[in-house]
Amino acid sequence: METYATYGLIAEKLYHLPKTESLKTKINRLIADPKNLFSNYIDIGNGVGLKKHSHRVSEIIPSMLRCKAFYRPAPNLRIMANGNLSVCPLLDSGEGYGTLENNNLVHLLNTMQNTFAYKLHAENRIASYLPYYDTSVFGETYDHICSVRAVLTLIAKEIENAPKLDAKIIKEINLRVAGISGHGIST
Repeated sequence: METYATYGLIAEKLYHLPKTESLKTKINRLIADPKNLFSNYIDIGNGVGLKKHSHRVSEIIPSMLRCKAFYRPAPNLRIMANGNLSVCPLLDSGEGYGTLENNNLVHLLNTMQNTFAYKLHAENRIASYLPYYDTSVFGETYDHICSVRAVLTLIAKEIENAPKLDAKIIKEINLRVAGISGHGIST
């Protein structure tokens, strides 16, 4: 779906605007709403090279990986440019709570507890996927734990969906997640 059309669809659903309203009016409604924030900066992917990384993945305490935002979506809930509902700006790459393209917002909110990301963090299972995080792909250092959480959430979902696991498949999963998340391979 084209990005501007997605914005229009989001505005229609959020503000109950008629489909006949102009796309410009719909987008202006989204932008003018003081509760909305439009930003494309994240410290993983495109922004990863802009900061000095001061933490080491090997020193992560497992309890740091659990993110309450994944299972307590207040006060932040995000509708991404692609129509996905998410609580994390780093997870525009596909792991969220569904899309507004073919669901309504109330349904997504009422069923978010059934999603993989929600369960992964609510059940505090995220740390069990840390051994699958490939530092040769993502590097040994990071600036903010949220970067590792986001990548690890995507890796965990792929690990769960893999028919079998071996070193080659784990490497392929890490490379795929690096591509999805916009993260460059570390040197």
